[in-house]
Amino acid sequence: MRNVPFLIYLIRFFVVPNWDCFNMNSHKLLLLCLVLGLGACENKPLPTTLSDRQLSELMAELWLCEGATVMINGYKRDSIAAVYYEEVFAKQRTSKQEYEDNLRLLVSDLGRMERVMAEAERKLKEKQEGQKSVQ
Repeated sequence: MRNVPFLIYLIRFFVVPNWDCFNMNSHKLLLLCLVLGLGACENKPLPTTLSDRQLSELMAELWLCEGATVMINGYKRDSIAAVYYEEVFAKQRTSKQEYEDNLRLLVSDLGRMERVMAEAERKLKEKQEGQKSVQ
């Protein structure tokens, strides 16, 4: 409890600061910092490097990989899934990191994300119907 006087001093300083140390130049500097700080907070969505079509194709392919490995347990599943993922990314000429970066950006635009996911689901249904017609 020896720090109580120091805490009281800190609380008093922040609640009732000593404004004598500020002059007109420091007020201008403070105002400039506030204006620049608020201007830097503008939220602009960053463009994705993959198109919506590419993202939906990747999602559909990765969902197929998950479905193919769902019945496998343990270490074998992870190994097989990693191989499948590498093949999908190589086929689409992209990388896992680029895909994940694009997904992070896509999350900020809900409407676009819903469209991409709906397109991926449509592609999966097309593949499923293609499989049924072959059988």
